[in-house]
Amino acid sequence: MTAKDWGHFDARSLAFLMAGEAINEVDRRGEPIIDDTFLVMLSAFHGEIAFHLPAHPVDSEFEIVLDTRWPTGLPPEGLSSTDAPLRGNIYRLAGRALAVLRLADRSRPKHRAAKEIRRLAGIKKALSSLVRGD
Repeated sequence: MTAKDWGHFDARSLAFLMAGEAINEVDRRGEPIIDDTFLVMLSAFHGEIAFHLPAHPVDSEFEIVLDTRWPTGLPPEGLSSTDAPLRGNIYRLAGRALAVLRLADRSRPKHRAAKEIRRLAGIKKALSSLVRGD
C-alpha cells in the first residue's frame, strides 16, 4: 500500500468472519466441534461505514450481539427499523466502533459462545476507549 492508500477511510476499517462450522477439531468423544458463526467489524474512521454482510443460508440471519455505539453494547428496546444499523445485507457501523454479529441459524440452538460474548460485553468500555483513543 502507498501512503495515499493509508489515508483513504476504508483503510481504517476491518471485518472478519469466524466460521463456527469450520473448526477442524473434535471433542473428547470424537464429535466435531461446531459453534456459532460471528462477524466482527472494527472501525477507526470517525464517520459511519457501511459493511456488506457475507452471503448466508436463506434460513439464517445476522443478529447483533454487541455494538459499542450503545452504552450497554446492545440495541435499545423499541429501536425502529429505520434507526437500526442492520438492514438487509448492510450493517452501518458507527464511527470508531466495534460490532459483533452472530449468524442465527434457526435449525440449531444458540451455542455457549454467543452467551459468553454477551457476558464479556462488560469489556465494551475498554474497547470503546481503545477505538476512540480516549
